[in-house]
Amino acid sequence: MIGAVVWFSSFARPDANTAVAPLSAVVAVPARQILSDGTVVELKDGAEIAVTYSSTNRRVELRPGEAHFQVMKDAARPFIVAIDSVEVRAVGTSFAVQRGSAQVEVIVTTGRVAVDRVAESVAGRRPGGAQTIATLDAGNRTRVAAAPNLAVPIVEPVSETEMNQRLSWRIPRLEFARTPLAEAIPMINQHSAIKLALGDPALGSVRISGMLRVDSIEPLFKLLEVEHGITVERHGVAEVVLRPRR
Repeated sequence: MIGAVVWFSSFARPDANTAVAPLSAVVAVPARQILSDGTVVELKDGAEIAVTYSSTNRRVELRPGEAHFQVMKDAARPFIVAIDSVEVRAVGTSFAVQRGSAQVEVIVTTGRVAVDRVAESVAGRRPGGAQTIATLDAGNRTRVAAAPNLAVPIVEPVSETEMNQRLSWRIPRLEFARTPLAEAIPMINQHSAIKLALGDPALGSVRISGMLRVDSIEPLFKLLEVEHGITVERHGVAEVVLRPRR
């Protein structure tokens, strides 16, 4: 629950004489770019890329930060993410790359990628050639020194739990500030796999504040139950009706 919600609180229906703060609701999602070939890039806050496509390859330079790439397949043009002397090469797969101050981390979410060490790179060309130093399948990661050296990187598995935590920045977050449930629920339903409905329209005036991850809304249910006596009526795994406790 702590990992899913930064902070969360709710408010009873205000009476007519109570001044309230302006209402607000914000969807926080990572920046997203769709490249000319259909590849989808998600950028963590502060990340930047430079894209250079040619007839022989698709090249993206990751400058600062971290990005996740969902690569469109094109066997004739491999997709390359370049960070200093390190290149991450794929044809059609999904992976995340983080550029740190001294090392590059690669995590593969689907498919397979190769990590190359480039001897020399000038204006996007590789006259010195490249040597493959690691190959990663889905569910694995490696860390490579950004500066050239002779060390062989270690490829290690990443558990599903750790993968989810490590890439949690990709998950949309909903931020509410005294937002009535009648306004919050449509936002939640737009981004969450679980769809909510009000079993009593009067519950729509209950206000909530906080930041909620759309992949984990159980803390919201607990809050509403404890503070407002609102029960959760489940219909299968993807539908929830909120009702006042009898």
